[in-house]
Amino acid sequence: MDIDVLCMVAHRDDADIMAGGTLLKLKDQGYSTGVVDFSEGEMGSRGSAAQRAEEATCAAKILGVDIRVNLGFPDAGIENTVEHRRPVVEVIRKYRPHLIITNGLNNRNPDHTHTGLLVKESCFTAGLVKYDTGQPPHRPNKIIYGMEYFQSPPTMIIDISAQFERKMRAIACFRSQTFNPDFEGPETYISSNSFSRDIIARMRYYGSRIHCEYAEAFLMETPMEVGDLVQEVALRALIPGQGRKSAP
Repeated sequence: MDIDVLCMVAHRDDADIMAGGTLLKLKDQGYSTGVVDFSEGEMGSRGSAAQRAEEATCAAKILGVDIRVNLGFPDAGIENTVEHRRPVVEVIRKYRPHLIITNGLNNRNPDHTHTGLLVKESCFTAGLVKYDTGQPPHRPNKIIYGMEYFQSPPTMIIDISAQFERKMRAIACFRSQTFNPDFEGPETYISSNSFSRDIIARMRYYGSRIHCEYAEAFLMETPMEVGDLVQEVALRALIPGQGRKSAP
């Protein structure tokens, strides 16, 4: 089964928090989408792997993804190694995505940083004809990296205003991890009310940069081609009260 866009992330809830609005927008535009969670989250301070599996299933239904699979890598032990690379290559070759979204390469959580590097190198390896997994080679066209704890000037900002409410409902599925006063467990940054406010503030900030309500930001290492400089650049993210609204 070919999937247009795969979001490959370290933990259950990363895709939803980092790129949930973008995945929803892609579905709204008619593309097939999927999430590949690398670990089961068994080392998390709150909840269990079984609870997090149920939460991920709940969120997947809201996101409308075509597949959500788990590679079973050790939580707090994801490494960019030859051993870990093979199952990542296999899943890339199985679903043959045009685009991959993954964790950024500079992160507070080492699992996130290692996941981004692992995905980057696995995408290259997946295109090697002589790397034998019993599958045809496939190298995705582009990789984009989510903006997480550490922020950098983004390569692209995506308007998710129409998807915001659904994204927040998907995040709310992770009741053991996010702000939930009824859940008994040690407080963490993600479970604090301040984290919920922070991610909304971040989406509002990036929305303000392109003059919309809410947005998600991403980084890309490779350049993008612009075919129509007026339509694709000059007439995007218009500042209110400035310029003409359409091309001649």
